[in-house]
Amino acid sequence: MGGGKNRLRAWQGLRICEQMGTETLNELRAVMDTIVFGQYSVQDLLVGAGFVLGVLILLVILKKIFKKKEEYRHIQLVECSGCGWQGRVSRYAGRCPECNTPLGDQKAQV
Repeated sequence: MGGGKNRLRAWQGLRICEQMGTETLNELRAVMDTIVFGQYSVQDLLVGAGFVLGVLILLVILKKIFKKKEEYRHIQLVECSGCGWQGRVSRYAGRCPECNTPLGDQKAQV
């Protein structure tokens, strides 16, 4: 009948772990209540740091959501005066795909 002894040892082990956990929690509470600056404790500073971090994360998310889509700076919207084609072409080598005439900024660099 070793089952009773094993249960007793298990209960004793749980009680020791529980005591160690309680001691650790008490030590942690003591650290959290330590005054660091003026009347502010470690816990107050951690709450403030968490709040600031949350606000920064929220700002980054909002910035990505409401970011204005920028036109690519090497592309321009043009309309060909020769054939009436409209679309996007390169600023540096822009030509109409229909009639091959220079368009936009390229036209001015002849």
